[in-house]
Parts: sequence; C-alpha cells; structure tokens
Amino acid sequence: MNFPTKWRCWIRECISTATISVLINGSPSKEFKMERGLRQGDPLSPFLFLLVAEGFNVLMNNVIEDKEFTGYGVGRDEDLIISHLQFADDTIIIGKRSWSNIFAMKGILQLFEIISGLKVNFHKSELIGVNVEPSWLKDASDVLNCKVGCLPMKYLGLPIGADPRRLQTWEPVINSVKKKTFFVEKLFLIHGRSSCALEICLVCHADLLFIVLQGAIRNEKDSLWYKVLDRKYGSSLEEKQNSGSLWWRDLNSIKKIQGRGGVDWFENHLKKEVGDGKNTYFWKDPWVDGGALNIIFRRLFDLSLDKDSLVADMIVEEEGVKKINWRWRRRLFQWEEEMVDVCSGLVLGVRRAESEADCWKWMDDSYTVKEAYLSLIEEEDDDEECEWARDVWNQLIPSNMST
Repeated sequence: MNFPTKWRCWIRECISTATISVLINGSPSKEFKMERGLRQGDPLSPFLFLLVAEGFNVLMNNVIEDKEFTGYGVGRDEDLIISHLQFADDTIIIGKRSWSNIFAMKGILQLFEIISGLKVNFHKSELIGVNVEPSWLKDASDVLNCKVGCLPMKYLGLPIGADPRRLQTWEPVINSVKKKTFFVEKLFLIHGRSSCALEICLVCHADLLFIVLQGAIRNEKDSLWYKVLDRKYGSSLEEKQNSGSLWWRDLNSIKKIQGRGGVDWFENHLKKEVGDGKNTYFWKDPWVDGGALNIIFRRLFDLSLDKDSLVADMIVEEEGVKKINWRWRRRLFQWEEEMVDVCSGLVLGVRRAESEADCWKWMDDSYTVKEAYLSLIEEEDDDEECEWARDVWNQLIPSNMST
C-alpha cells in the first residue's frame, strides 16, 4: 500500500513497546508487555483495522484489473462493475456465476489470511446465488468451505433481497426501533421532557438518510452512490417526482419538505459551478450569485425565447470577446434594456473553468448532514409541531409518540 518506512516504524514501535497493568485484589500489578497486539479500546486499533481492510480492497482491485475475477455489471451497458462492499468487519463479495470466480475468491481469502494474520470465519460466511442452481451452489460452497445461504437475508440489520414494498419486510426493523425509542422516551420523561420534544429529536435524525442521498446525488459525482443511481435512473437531476421507481419518488419527495427558507430549502443550498456550460440551464439553474436567473430577472425570463437553453448555447465568443445571444419575443422597453445590461454584467462576470465539466456544489464548501439538519430545524420553535418530519415518517412513528 506504499506506506513510507518511517511511518511503518512508528506504528510498529507503538505496538511492540506498549505495556499494561491489571488490578489484582484492588492493587495494580507490575507493567508487562502484551503478546497479542493492541489492547481493546486502544485508539490505534480501529485505525489499523481499517488499514487491514483496505489491504483486502487492494487485493480485490488487483484481481479485477488482471481479469481473474468478474464482478457484477450495473446499468444497461454494465459498464459499472461492483465486486465487493465493505463495512467494518463485514464484507460482501459480488460476482458472476463461474468456477473461475470461485477459485479466485478462495485464493484471495487465503492470501489475505497469510498477509494480515486474520482468519476468515467461514462458519459465519455464506454463499448466496441469484437464479443459480442449488446443486452448483452446493459444490461451490464445498470448495470455499462455507454454508449455502438464501435470499432474503439480513445484512447490518436490514433485509436484503426481500420485497421492499411489503410492510412485513420492514416489521423487524420497525419493532427494533420501537424498542429503542421506548427506552429513550422513558428516559426523557424522567428528565421532564415532553413527548413532542422527543418526537422532534428522533424523527429529525431518521430523516437525514434521504438528505444524505440527495446530497450524494448532487454533490459527490465520484462516489459509488452517484454512479449506481446514474446507471439505474439516469444522470438527469430534473426527473419529475411522479416518475421512476417508488424508491426514487420517495427520495425526490425530500425536496418538498418544509424547512428553513420555505419548501425549497434543499435547492437553496445548492449552486451550479459552471465549466463548459453543457450541462447547466442558463435561466433555470442557480449558477450566478443570488440564485437562478429566472428568479432574479423574472421579467426577462418571461420575454425570452430560449427558456430551456444551456449556458454553452447562450454565451458565445466572437473575435475574443464573449457575448450573450439574447432572443426576445418583442422589442424591449428602455428600462428592460437597462435590466439586460445588469444581467449581462452578472453573467459575464462569472469565472469559469471551460475545460472542465459542470458540477453541483453545496454552498457551504461541502455537503454535511449537520448543515442539512440545521437547515431543517433552525426556524422550528420548540413549542411547534415538527411538520417536515411528519412528511417523511407519516404513520411509521408509534401513535403514543406522535401526539
């Protein structure tokens, strides 16, 4: 992984020279060195584990590049390949049904054990097939020395492979949340908190899942989330809320939730950073200071014949001078021409990196859950009902907590 020698020496020194002391009958013993690595709770422990997990990621990427393992292609063209997903010590390896993949997977796991010193728990590992013959799965699981699993399964507490439209799919998750919120509710009531305040505290945090996804769609085009959504639903961010799958419509509905600045709280925190101008609407996208031009100069927008034109089509360069191709449905009055001059100065004053593509930017440097959370609750009074939270949860919150 190309870590420098000096850095590796530092880590080795931290691990090899660490000493601990234990209490024996209430008295501390002499300090002694640990023989099995870091103690539990050591600040270095999670950091080093992430490095080890990254080593597995590097191994997988190498076999993908060498075409020794074939991942699963996403999208119509299957040009986005997903081979593995990692979260802490849980890993999912995804690939096509083939014996070459099975043997490559076995070799990767064995090599990872040798390099890292960690052991894969095959008793908890499962081989799951989608539209694969049970006999083939049984033979493959014997090679990998693991069990044969089936869908639906539970991963990180959530059902995978079940019908998301059925209520019974989510009943275990809902019941788990109810049990946890029941304890918190009692705790809040003991400290004199009202049930309304508890509702706002809980629901605001739960709602942030959709907010994170909206931020990833707009602001993190290099992330895996964006790439998967791009292949599945298309790269257009202007898709109507009533189109697409049920999951996609739910995700788009977050933009209608009431928060700071009104309904458009999410859009008000976004700005389009214009490069070549080929993916930015001249009038409708917020790419100049102050927002979208169709809002700042509503009169000019109503008179324009190019309401859906892109920045690249509206701004041209003639003899080294940039100009705007205005087209109006009638001759402008004097005061309207003065408004055009102001608009032109604003538009031509935007600095552009014309060699780069357009992209969305969160106005406060980068998108964070904290910023989105504060945007939604900043103007909510403690004595008022959290309306925007109800729009997301609807009837999913227990009745004893929604009063």
